[in-house]
Amino acid sequence: MLGDPRTTLAQGLHALMIAEVADKVGWEHLIALAQDLGQTQLVERFRKADKQEQEHVQRVSRWLSAYTSATARMV
Repeated sequence: MLGDPRTTLAQGLHALMIAEVADKVGWEHLIALAQDLGQTQLVERFRKADKQEQEHVQRVSRWLSAYTSATARMV
């Protein structure tokens, strides 16, 4: 989708947000699984990755909010 020249910035940001949220949920599931299996070293590594994904979600959310606000002011 992002490689398609017909994709708008809004569509690209939405697609990026979906991907980042999916990544975040994936890390949350891996953390839970590692906890259930008693894999404490993996839990710590996965938590670091999860924290980074949370930062990605927040960053893309800011971009999407800024774009939405800018677009609304143009109307």
